Amino acid sequence: MLHTVTTKRQTSYRRLCAWLLAAVGAAIILMSLYFKFVWPHLLPDEKVEQRGIYDEELKADFLLALERQRHVDISSPDKIANSRLLKKCTAALLSEMPSSAFSVPET
Repeated sequence: MLHTVTTKRQTSYRRLCAWLLAAVGAAIILMSLYFKFVWPHLLPDEKVEQRGIYDEELKADFLLALERQRHVDISSPDKIANSRLLKKCTAALLSEMPSSAFSVPET
């Protein structure tokens, strides 16, 4: 009959493996929670694809993102916002691509 003796070295190796497995499992769980709850809020452009429409709520989200970007640009000393140019570009964009022109294909 074969008898195995658990040495102190084997016990410490098993303990290390158990902690490593637990750490990797915890990291996978945390990453899945991050991608489930945090990541979608960072990507508002994907909401258009998910909903299939570009509604007033998404327009408001986009305008808030533009406002945040403007504050970042203003705080940067090498960037100066030109409001006339911004209004002209916004008007040109809205005239060429009104919100009704956006459509998301159904899968």
